[in-house]
Amino acid sequence: MAKSNEKIRASERKFVALCDLVKHLAVCVIVGILGWHTITMFTAALQAKPETLTAFASCLKSWNLMEVLLGLVSAVTGCGWFFEHKRNNHLVEKEGKLRHEKESGDPINSRSGLDAKGATPQN
Repeated sequence: MAKSNEKIRASERKFVALCDLVKHLAVCVIVGILGWHTITMFTAALQAKPETLTAFASCLKSWNLMEVLLGLVSAVTGCGWFFEHKRNNHLVEKEGKLRHEKESGDPINSRSGLDAKGATPQN
């Protein structure tokens, strides 16, 4: 026996809610674990000998930690921008095709002047 559309939608909503709950719990657990490790790390650092802390500070200074960190942040944000830009172009192109299909046969609302990719033509 086939399921009705309402049952399918209800089961889909339950599945999405369950996935959202699992995602939220995973984020909470990861943040908790990272917080716990940070606290234990600071506790161990406070109990360390001054010579150990000095050696650790000189090690961080020789690694140029800030340059590495800024490079990583730049790479992550650059990749995020690239993928967002690519997705937005894809969505504009898809919407342009749908608009062309809808408006091409309508004598009153003729084509809106967008090119095949859904962008405004350059003059």
